[in-house]
Amino acid sequence: MTLKKMPFNEWNTVLGLQQDHDDLELLYSPVISDAPIHVPDCEKVLTLHHTPTSSYREAYEYIHDEFISMGEFTYELYLAMPYFVEIYQTWKQKQDFQWQLLFLSLIGDCLATDFPRNHFSKRLNETLPKEIIETHLRSIEIIREEAKEFVTTHLEKLKQLSLDDVEYFCQCLFGIFGDREAAFVLFMGDFNRCYIACPYCSDPDKDSDVEYNFDWYLGENPVCALGEEIVPAPSVIGQWDQKSYDNDYLWMSNLLYLLGSQDGATKMSLYYGTLICPNCGKNAGIVMDLAKDRMIWDGESSQLD
Repeated sequence: MTLKKMPFNEWNTVLGLQQDHDDLELLYSPVISDAPIHVPDCEKVLTLHHTPTSSYREAYEYIHDEFISMGEFTYELYLAMPYFVEIYQTWKQKQDFQWQLLFLSLIGDCLATDFPRNHFSKRLNETLPKEIIETHLRSIEIIREEAKEFVTTHLEKLKQLSLDDVEYFCQCLFGIFGDREAAFVLFMGDFNRCYIACPYCSDPDKDSDVEYNFDWYLGENPVCALGEEIVPAPSVIGQWDQKSYDNDYLWMSNLLYLLGSQDGATKMSLYYGTLICPNCGKNAGIVMDLAKDRMIWDGESSQLD
């Protein structure tokens, strides 16, 4: 099935925005031209620690920053997704592992912002043409299958990534496969912390949030008694068939472990563990559910229009 893409010159009319899409058009150029894209190898890495010198990587960084700025959702994602999918498939045809990795990461990072409570405009939600939404959803279905194939095909190469890149890429996959609100929590907490409050004894009129920093707990000399407040979820390591992505905790924990991040797998057991409130002693619920309630702005009651 060929995804129907809206021409760039029509985007602003549909969304009521005034945006320049030159960078996205540049990212799309390998799809429509056989001209080589000149990007030095040092700029094809997942995490770039210097200002890019190539126009293609510069455009990639700009789009990444614009589409996930402060975790805010942009409706341009609905129009960009079919382009992202075709760009990814082009790099797949060229057998370019690094650009496949980069575009899956971009897509997953963007999708982590795409859930109802993070949409700012009720008007746009209700007036966007149906075919745009349908194409967006179909694009997600396609990229999910592509991502599954990528992980299966390139598992050994993925094991060569740094542990920081492994954790970041797995978070991006979580944005593609998993609960989007949970993916948002992972990204906003840099995959090492979350803010939660006990639903039984916290005061809604006061700042009752408690920061749980998992890196403090996992260090050689833990600086907090996190283990006494969070009961980790049971280990599921070794129980994944490496095919199914239906159970977020199961596949994410195992993929992190397979790629060498034992700490990452442990963090998942804490995110999906149970909080025992240190104040009232009650079982407050699953940490991830509590974090979603506290970290995600409720756009349903505060939409701009």
